[in-house]
Amino acid sequence: MKNYEIYQINEALGELKQIAKKDLAYVVYKNLQKLSEEMEIIEKMKYQPSEKFLEYDGKRNTVCISYADKDEVTKEPLVVPGTQPGEPGKYQIPESKQEKFITELQSLQEEYTDSLEDKKKQEQDFIDFLNADSQLELLNINKDILPEYITADFLMKISSILED
Repeated sequence: MKNYEIYQINEALGELKQIAKKDLAYVVYKNLQKLSEEMEIIEKMKYQPSEKFLEYDGKRNTVCISYADKDEVTKEPLVVPGTQPGEPGKYQIPESKQEKFITELQSLQEEYTDSLEDKKKQEQDFIDFLNADSQLELLNINKDILPEYITADFLMKISSILED
């Protein structure tokens, strides 16, 4: 089992905890106990931005807003929606301001190179951790004790602890 699967299993077992009976309830309970401890560790390992990075991000946002097109009525910067679900939007920077905007943004990135590199390294370390094999040992769930109405999506989430 990989560390990233811990999220999926935790979510799936959380769905079962209200409806599981007897043998299944016991396995869900014991696994959720173990998962709770592991989830705390994982949450602590997530990237925590440094003060310098937060400073950079605030200045970057200010630069973006200063170059962005503004709504004629509200004077708020215009944002182009993201193209993928959950993707944040981007400030709408007019073509006529693009060159100055990019130059100022690059200058800011050069000023905060260390903070940006540190952020990338921490994010990569976390991704590497998620892709590594987990040391967590969970109780397996025998398919015979699952409720009748279990979905394939649910089974995919718990596949690493499912046994025939």
